[in-house]
Amino acid sequence: LSTYIEARACYEAKKTTDAGGTVTYSALMIAKACYESVMEYALSAVDDTKDGIVSDAVENIIETNILLSGIGFESGGLSIAHTLHNALTKVKSNKQNMHGEVVAYATLVQLACEDNKQMFEEVYQLCTQIGLPTTLQALGIEINKETMKLVEDECFEKLTNIHTVPYEMDMDKLENAIRFVESCKEANHE
Repeated sequence: LSTYIEARACYEAKKTTDAGGTVTYSALMIAKACYESVMEYALSAVDDTKDGIVSDAVENIIETNILLSGIGFESGGLSIAHTLHNALTKVKSNKQNMHGEVVAYATLVQLACEDNKQMFEEVYQLCTQIGLPTTLQALGIEINKETMKLVEDECFEKLTNIHTVPYEMDMDKLENAIRFVESCKEANHE
């Protein structure tokens, strides 16, 4: 879900990837294929797996998650979503979260930082439809000063990909984006 969003940020910012290269147009298109596949097949794939069916949708999502996303992230780079994921895994949580759950939430935050309303709505709707977390509470994380301080330390004090974006990034922007995502539940997005 995050591969294209992060690769696009790296591409537009002309930043070096974790592998040490620049994001090529081909890498960006592979990452975009991830997004398109998830948007097209995720709902069906989730339903089919619940019914024990290995459908084309399931096969497509498996290929997307393993092959396309692997190539897309290695060649396209990481940005806010994975930086925030890494920070949130350091925060005390009252539940065990899977990597993809935290990244899904963090992807919403990255889209809020970008003020990309259309893609935010698409991703938010997909997350709610398939049951991915759209709030810190759903991740078992309490939003408070201690949480935000730990997020700030992890995202901005260490070598991270938080600045792998084509705009200035600071804690105020990140905190405002988190608060926006949190407010979506009250705004009847769910």
